[in-house]
Amino acid sequence: MKPTNLTSFVSLTSTLPSSYRRAALIILLVCSLGLLAGCGEQAASPEDNAVEEDNAAGETQQTQQPSEDPDQPQEQTQGSEPSNSSNEGNDGNGSSDANSDQQESQQAPEQSQQDQQLATIGDEVSVGEVSYTVTDAERVSRLEDPYGLDEPLTGNFMVLSFTFTNNSSEPVTVSDLGLYLYDGEGNRYETDSDAAFYLPDETALYMVDRVNPGLSRDVQTIYEIPPGAGDFELEVSSGFLGNDTARIDLESQESQQASDSSGEDSAPLTGSPTEIEEDVRLAVEGYYEAVNAGDWSYTYAHRDSRTQSAFTEEEWARRNGWFEDTNSTTTELVSVDLDESTLSSEQPIANVERELTIDATGYSEIRETTFVYEDGMWVVQYPEGGMPLYMPDATFEEFVRANSS
Repeated sequence: MKPTNLTSFVSLTSTLPSSYRRAALIILLVCSLGLLAGCGEQAASPEDNAVEEDNAAGETQQTQQPSEDPDQPQEQTQGSEPSNSSNEGNDGNGSSDANSDQQESQQAPEQSQQDQQLATIGDEVSVGEVSYTVTDAERVSRLEDPYGLDEPLTGNFMVLSFTFTNNSSEPVTVSDLGLYLYDGEGNRYETDSDAAFYLPDETALYMVDRVNPGLSRDVQTIYEIPPGAGDFELEVSSGFLGNDTARIDLESQESQQASDSSGEDSAPLTGSPTEIEEDVRLAVEGYYEAVNAGDWSYTYAHRDSRTQSAFTEEEWARRNGWFEDTNSTTTELVSVDLDESTLSSEQPIANVERELTIDATGYSEIRETTFVYEDGMWVVQYPEGGMPLYMPDATFEEFVRANSS
């Protein structure tokens, strides 16, 4: 009897004696394992054939394109030879890297072009449905309380004036939050909320404000900045917490304005001689208040261009600080005499007398100083006889040794 299936074979073994039945079951088990192994080979054979075909194709390709380094393992050799044709098989990394390099090379000139097209002071910059027009960027070292209630605030600040316009159909919020200032080193500066109280109420931008559709508002923000920082840009956004941003170059126009305000293009003095002399007196008082307070940043900002060319602000501060530490002095203003004959000249001047007293000994003497009108403000003129005690061409160490002997 020939069994047609496994069940029939098992039924057949049940009719055999026990000794033969055990042997038959062992044979059944061995045959079953063999059948299972055969099925596994049949199931795996298509994939194995595909692998063999791929290996054969790989060997053919290697024969056509021999490796530069035959001692390398085969896998590494294949991976180290990116295909130059899109029809050649690879894992895609070579093509992706090439595309990435191409995109970066395209983005670099685009970024450079954007930098060249950066808006400047006076340009209207649209971001989303709002726009900004920076009208002024002024560096100041002394802030006066507009109501005369608080003492002047000294330091290094940049005051920005701009016009904000709402071009949308809904009210929008304008805020100094997110109006960041960036210097040439990439440092980011936020607005100074304490210094903002020294701005006029009608223009100061405190935190947030609402602007209705189609309206504009003239506002001011202020930032505290380091003395040596420069190449500033203002980043504006498409409203309060807006995602779209743009940058405005503040330095190129600032430099042009400084150039325009010097020499023959300098803004002329306005007002009567009495009013001008009062302006001079306020400038002189402010300067010597800063001297007595040891605010060398303020005094440096209120020296003429020749002095600033002879010293950096750091050198100026170190030398004056050393003099003050060695012989503390106090200065009192004696007189301010405006030279009216120079009012129509390119550089009006005022002669100042002050009393300098050495605190330790009480010794005092009268000294004369000249203030000149330069770049729109009254500043201390570089002395005709130079500044030999300050030794502008010497190092600080040489300056200390010479003045200590």
